Amino acid sequence: MPCRPGWLNGLPAGAISLCVGTPAGARRGRPRTVYHPETGEQAGTALRVMGVPMAWVYLFTAGLFEVAFAISLKGTQGFTRPLPILLTIGFMLVSLWLLSLSMRSLPLGTAYAIWTGIGTVGSVIAGIRLYGEGTDPARLACVGLILAGVGGLKFLSLR
Repeated sequence: MPCRPGWLNGLPAGAISLCVGTPAGARRGRPRTVYHPETGEQAGTALRVMGVPMAWVYLFTAGLFEVAFAISLKGTQGFTRPLPILLTIGFMLVSLWLLSLSMRSLPLGTAYAIWTGIGTVGSVIAGIRLYGEGTDPARLACVGLILAGVGGLKFLSLR
């Protein structure tokens, strides 16, 4: 059966679209490979969620887990509290795993800089909202520069 956009679970075109199959000439019994329905490219290079390439979804989610890592790290109080320690380790492992998935198709420098940028900006916002950290104009201007850098890298990677 040929693959069509949105064939998976009746999702609309532009939602999660993928085709599962065995490449021509591959032996049966091997793990199946996921392919993009329109281009036939292997997963990780062409999969999209709501029009966004999967690598960017992985990267953004990895950044969110890095923020969760930073928040839980503060909660360990110098690695003296067991539950926050376990959460910190778990959040960091998930963040690194998602970062590695995004690096399958994104350049190293771009992916790492954006990942740390999301983590930095998110951690600053979390510090302000959760811990009452300062909001002086110079500090917020620096966060704005980080956001500009992250946006610039994303824009430049589209070329």
